[in-house]
Amino acid sequence: MKATRRPDAAARPRSPSDRSRSASDPQQHDDAVLQAEARRVVHALRPFGILRKDALKRAACPTTWHEGGFDSALHAAIAAGKIEPLPFDFYRLSPSELDSGAGGNPGTPPR
Repeated sequence: MKATRRPDAAARPRSPSDRSRSASDPQQHDDAVLQAEARRVVHALRPFGILRKDALKRAACPTTWHEGGFDSALHAAIAAGKIEPLPFDFYRLSPSELDSGAGGNPGTPPR
């Protein structure tokens, strides 16, 4: 029986994700990560509607994020008009985000 040879790793064709990753701009990657983290903050705020910053940070579970990631994501969500800052370090979902949200707040009667 003839032994089959494994192709050399360098000779193997690269997957589309490998090609796109190496060809993509690092800034595009950083922007995509920031937008995903901003969506995570919005998702964490959605069940509550309004939270203080410290409670929102706990709800978003940013332990796996890079240093300063939560604050950057919060500012990105504010800049995108998804979250509104309130006095005394409170934040709420914007009215447009409440209207377009996935199911809205539990217990909220339909309009």
